Amino acid sequence: GTSTTIQLQGNGANPQNPPTLTNQLLTQPTKGTITNFNAQTGSLTYTANPNISGTATFQYQVTNTSAPPNISSQPATVTLNDPTGDTGAVRVIGTVLVVTPVPRTDGGTNTINVTQVNDMLQVTVNGTIDAIQPLVSNINRIVVFGSKASDDITIDPSVDPTIPVTLDGGHGGDNILQAGEGPTREHGWFGFNNLVGGTGPNQLIGRKGHVAFHPTATTDEIFAGVIPPPSKSFFHHHAPGGTFFKNVNGRAVPITSPDPSASATRQALTPIQHTKSTQSKSLATHSSVHKTASTPVASSPAKTVTTHTSGGTTKAAGSGGTPPTK
Repeated sequence: GTSTTIQLQGNGANPQNPPTLTNQLLTQPTKGTITNFNAQTGSLTYTANPNISGTATFQYQVTNTSAPPNISSQPATVTLNDPTGDTGAVRVIGTVLVVTPVPRTDGGTNTINVTQVNDMLQVTVNGTIDAIQPLVSNINRIVVFGSKASDDITIDPSVDPTIPVTLDGGHGGDNILQAGEGPTREHGWFGFNNLVGGTGPNQLIGRKGHVAFHPTATTDEIFAGVIPPPSKSFFHHHAPGGTFFKNVNGRAVPITSPDPSASATRQALTPIQHTKSTQSKSLATHSSVHKTASTPVASSPAKTVTTHTSGGTTKAAGSGGTPPTK
């Protein structure tokens, strides 16, 4: 962690006759360690723990050791804020606050917290508050991309809930993404990602086998995508697919949908159903033709028969066969 030199303060009751003062540490710091402590001068070195954020405190008191009765002061509390610095992870592009942690090779986990202090946005990366702290009024979107390492990304509830947020787990690692109070879209495509909804509207979207959903009451979309296999032909491509889920008592439950092929079949049958009588006749005719072609028949030619009525007597005249008897 970052080390800081601190000078403790103490004054005697009579400035005209300053006493000899001795400093005493009453408690150790809550998020770090103290070294090089000099009780006579009150100087010390404070070193923050790695990957911490927020404030650290410790207590001390001063005692007059010039002469009895060695009067001591009331305990005093020292509050230490995280130091600011250039993390290399924070940028402002137009009106978008972008956070992308620098690559790390130690196998550790990046801890990224976005908070709001008064009218400023603060980004803490691995225990260091970045010096870039834009005004809330100048930002209309926050985007945080993870790295190839593991990333824990949190949007604090203090962040203005009107600012949309996009969180992405990056290209690997075991990642945890936590939404805040504003509208948030979380992505987890590579590595393994725990997508945790916030108190504001949120969408949890990831890749099947690489994501675990932790929805909240305000989660309005959950989707696990499936990347199609490579196509063997340049002209034939597999469409991407996936599964939508719904939030049931904090659990992501798959939403079942009808078979798309069945739907396509119903659509294809629709014209036939609209012209049922015509199609029936046509099908019957074709059936008769096929049946005649496959059934043995007599060798005599088919007859075409017409009828004539003469004097109340019906006569038949034929062609292509035995002529009728007159």
